[in-house]
Amino acid sequence: MLNFAPKSGGCSEFCIEFQRMNEQFDRFWNLMLVIIAGIMGLIGFVIWDRKTALRPLERRVALLEEQRDTDPQITRVVSALREYAQSNDQFADALRRSSLL
Repeated sequence: MLNFAPKSGGCSEFCIEFQRMNEQFDRFWNLMLVIIAGIMGLIGFVIWDRKTALRPLERRVALLEEQRDTDPQITRVVSALREYAQSNDQFADALRRSSLL
């Protein structure tokens, strides 16, 4: 390592300036670590929030699918709509777009 201190034991102006720059780099490094940790924390929060927000929606969709398959009234309505779609082309297109035909 280079030693720029004068032989008399005191520190030259260059040595003092070098120490200030070193302290500034240390502060900058600490700031960068805080920013990186904040970004990682934000990414983790977004992932966690997305999972917790979708969980009730997944439960509700599963319940609706179960009701669709087990409820005879819904089955009869869908059958009636499909039967009507055989005679009406516009209605058949609408059912295809809705994935009901």
